[in-house]
Amino acid sequence: MTTGSGTVEKALALLPFFTEQSPTLGLSRLARLSGINKATTLRYLLALQSAGFIEQDAETSAYYLGPAFSKYARIRMAANPFQRVVDRVSASLASLTNETAHVSRLGHEELETVALVEGTRSARVILAQGERLPLHATASGLSLLGWATNEVLDAVLASELEVFTEHTISTTEQLLAVVQEVRTKGFSYGNQGFELDVVGIAAPYFDESGFAVGAVAVAFPVSRSTPDLERRVAIAVTAAGRELTTALGGVEPPTFPKARSDTEPSRASEVVTITS
Repeated sequence: MTTGSGTVEKALALLPFFTEQSPTLGLSRLARLSGINKATTLRYLLALQSAGFIEQDAETSAYYLGPAFSKYARIRMAANPFQRVVDRVSASLASLTNETAHVSRLGHEELETVALVEGTRSARVILAQGERLPLHATASGLSLLGWATNEVLDAVLASELEVFTEHTISTTEQLLAVVQEVRTKGFSYGNQGFELDVVGIAAPYFDESGFAVGAVAVAFPVSRSTPDLERRVAIAVTAAGRELTTALGGVEPPTFPKARSDTEPSRASEVVTITS
């Protein structure tokens, strides 16, 4: 695209509207979703199309993601061996637990899903690649907040905590209490804070600074949640977090809890419970 940097940024802002649930989108819907008028949206789409990021169906006129993503994904994989570890860890967790496993990384005051392997059971938790996860309402986000920089934690504490379900943490007092427990235990247990009937257990991973930069998690329906499954998942995600930390060249902070084989989440809290 030969347009200015501001135009490039605005054109690229159309891409997140394409999801696994909405892989094809028409011009009118894209304009409505983005809040940009149709003429300008079309101009952005044509620019993206010329670079191979967007294609248009000749029959329906709908747009979908183009072949450039496959090309650049291969290049990224070649240059970023950490992604291969992320994919392998996710697959291993899903195979070990038969539940949905995912890895996320810290973005702008939220987590972005960078790897996802669904469980094999008919009733399973469904996520989308690239899905954004709120830091205060998910097991992944809570595990990261326990070991994030002060700037990240302060930004969340200063923001309005969006309520997704009746179980969502909604006050700074609740959030600080959970963060303290995560710092004590090393991983988090999220009870329906983001989506009803979904339990998540997550552990952070660290970069060379010793601060958490992402999380690895397993999610499963409440109906299958048992102390034994929770214990096994907690041990597995903690080990996976350590593996990702090593692959990233990171270091755990000195106060991070050492590995234990008897890890077991506690479910004493209705809102979000952290390990005992």
